[in-house]
Amino acid sequence: MYVLFEKFNNIDTYLMSRLMVFAVKGQWVHCEIVFSEANNVRASAWDTHGMEFREWAALKNPDYFELYPIPSENWQAAFQYCKYHEGREYDRAGVIGMMYGLGSFNSEKKFCSELCYEVVKDFTRISVPEIKPSLVSPLSLRRILINQGIQPVPISTLNQY
Repeated sequence: MYVLFEKFNNIDTYLMSRLMVFAVKGQWVHCEIVFSEANNVRASAWDTHGMEFREWAALKNPDYFELYPIPSENWQAAFQYCKYHEGREYDRAGVIGMMYGLGSFNSEKKFCSELCYEVVKDFTRISVPEIKPSLVSPLSLRRILINQGIQPVPISTLNQY
């Protein structure tokens, strides 16, 4: 199991990329859980589709991504957790709440880093600080992993599957 982080540079429009940098307070604007145990299927919350699974496809700009391995003894439980949330709407108001330190007021909706933080916190042995999940940005989740000594691995690690 991995957490995949995406840089703002990968966003197609200049205005949207700058808005995302402002919103999440850094260059890492999106994250996903990649289930290497399930043919690299990706789980996350996307602005336009909400929480869903996507098939792995080679990344068109691998330099705009970082991949962090996380212990996956409980990957099936993590997968089921994501499955439980599948189809739920993206939490746009929650992202605004994250920006201003308020968090989300709707526990049914999720945004990407909120979902990924919950998976890392609840289904791995990684020691993460107790934070309201809706206050976690992709940048802060990446920092949590780095502070635990987790180093990125090449994206080509996933292309082998």
